[in-house]
Amino acid sequence: MPLLVIAAVKSHRMRKRRRGTTADQAAGAWEELADRYSELGYHVPPKLTRPLLATRLEQQFPATEQQAPPRLRVLATSTDELVFSGREPAPDEAESVWADALGAVEVARSSADGRTRLLSRYRVRSARDLAARLTASGTTTTTGSTTTGTTTAPRRSDS
Repeated sequence: MPLLVIAAVKSHRMRKRRRGTTADQAAGAWEELADRYSELGYHVPPKLTRPLLATRLEQQFPATEQQAPPRLRVLATSTDELVFSGREPAPDEAESVWADALGAVEVARSSADGRTRLLSRYRVRSARDLAARLTASGTTTTTGSTTTGTTTAPRRSDS
């Protein structure tokens, strides 16, 4: 039963990211990529620009003669252009970003070993992010005392 819950959470997360304006959908595609890479075991530092995160992810990719790393910096630049250009992008532009993002995820999945691929199906990055934010923002302990810390801005997918 818990595995069905994880599948439902991931499905809801993707459906939510595919809604909204075309720019929101493009941003959602990048967020989905970042979450899936994290679930595959890549280190995905918070609060990096898309191009910087793309560079970090490309550096972690185990390039082989058979498999080149996905061109994430190109995808990051395309996503930023759709999100920040100030124009209303066409819906097919967001679909193109989604196709590229999911293609990059498949390249990363295919380069991972079987154990990592299997485990990634049962990891939910957004749950870890929420737990980290709750811990950082101050939580009540079993003794009733409260700790304080800094909070991080919510990601689009958490609203």
